[in-house]
Amino acid sequence: MHGLTRRLTGACLIVFLVSSGPPLVQAQSGSSAAALQSEFDAAMQAVEDMRLRTARERLTSLLAANPSLSRARLELARVDYLSRDYASARIEAQRVLDDPDTPPTVRATVLAFLAQIDADERLLPSVRVRPSSGLEEILYQAMKAEKSAQNFYASLAKRVRLPKKRVLQYLSKVERSHFLMLQSEYTLAQQFEDYAEKDIDKVIT
Repeated sequence: MHGLTRRLTGACLIVFLVSSGPPLVQAQSGSSAAALQSEFDAAMQAVEDMRLRTARERLTSLLAANPSLSRARLELARVDYLSRDYASARIEAQRVLDDPDTPPTVRATVLAFLAQIDADERLLPSVRVRPSSGLEEILYQAMKAEKSAQNFYASLAKRVRLPKKRVLQYLSKVERSHFLMLQSEYTLAQQFEDYAEKDIDKVIT
């Protein structure tokens, strides 16, 4: 429950992060500002539709031509965060923080956002597979990863409206089915010492 609360807190925080950001354009000519705004709006629609890869591509392209657009960079940080690409989200947020023109209020919110990334990263399971890792250990770590993914999609489903909610709920159920499948394999691996040596192709077919 505490993990879900933290993730929902992160969602609220990033909404405030973007809403409190600077205007998209401040000193552009009318036609140029309109073109930038149009590109930005298209990226925002992609975020609203949870088409995160499209949103990332649009925002990255926008920033490549206009690297000083802090508002677009904050949105890119949001997309990275929603994609659980915390390393990239941290980089983009830090660039806004390092900009001397970033207003104090936005700076404070970005610092809180960076702290939230650190907190969310601690919620993710650390997967460590070594050459000496046994099958039981690998399956156990895989179970933890699937459970984390299940909770991630379930928490996202609470933040959006239909029809996106149904898609995210479905993905959460898919991850749960993966978890249960791995759990069965894990139980067998605990019961039979030679389970890792079985012919998996014969089992599947």
